[in-house]
Amino acid sequence: MRILYLIGNGFDIHVGLNTSYSEFLSYYLEQPYPDNLDTLGKISIDSLKEDIKGNIKLWSELELQFGKHMAKLGRNGESSSILRSELNAINDDIRNNLSQYIKKEEAKIFFQKVQRNHF
Repeated sequence: MRILYLIGNGFDIHVGLNTSYSEFLSYYLEQPYPDNLDTLGKISIDSLKEDIKGNIKLWSELELQFGKHMAKLGRNGESSSILRSELNAINDDIRNNLSQYIKKEEAKIFFQKVQRNHF
């Protein structure tokens, strides 16, 4: 017999992972810049982190705040290439840090402790 488990919200927390938005935010705000990041990228990431620090409680709100932050970029008349560089730096930073954070948390899973009868 083949069994398919469809896992939704809460499974990660049920198996003991610290994957709530607040946990990731705490991790993200403490992460250093990538070694190859230019000055514009550093300024962009600092600006995003300042915008989101302490203002977001749920993951979905990170997406909203990210969108609001993106809307602010380019309002000072910068060229499209500068705007694109800012967007790429922020996108890469969040994506890379989220990926590393999830990998770090996944390493904590001990499937023998998962209580299958709770499904």
